Amino acid sequence: MSKLNEFIKQNTYVFGIVGFVATIIGLFIAADSYLDSKIEQKITDTAYIKKLSNQLRPFLIFNDQGIVTFDHGAYEKIKNIEVNLKDKNIIVETTGFLQNAPFITAVGAETYSFDAERIGSKKWRYNMLYYELLSTHGGSKKEPKTTFMLEIF
Repeated sequence: MSKLNEFIKQNTYVFGIVGFVATIIGLFIAADSYLDSKIEQKITDTAYIKKLSNQLRPFLIFNDQGIVTFDHGAYEKIKNIEVNLKDKNIIVETTGFLQNAPFITAVGAETYSFDAERIGSKKWRYNMLYYELLSTHGGSKKEPKTTFMLEIF
């Protein structure tokens, strides 16, 4: 027993260093596990995902009267939307400067091709270059309602 006691006394600092290193490694493992659980909790939280999605890819849907029918984070950046199907253009006024034109697509039975041009620093005019009615809406003679989606990049 005396040899064991003597060995422990001579190597106390070694056991201290090994204990310290083991504690540090344990703390890293615990911190990693804690961070993993927090990240997993965030990426499965629907409210967080919706907020992130609104910020990363904001868009809105509006009808042929310029009325917004669905917002996915873009409405706060849009001041006004004017749709003029007779003159075949849409004017979008933003609340601030946008470097790139918002992307507009037709949603539904019609397809359009647009040419965007900047008017001043906060307005964009979209001229309709191409129009095609894809469906007759069950033989109805009534003109279908046009809906558009505007995405901000």
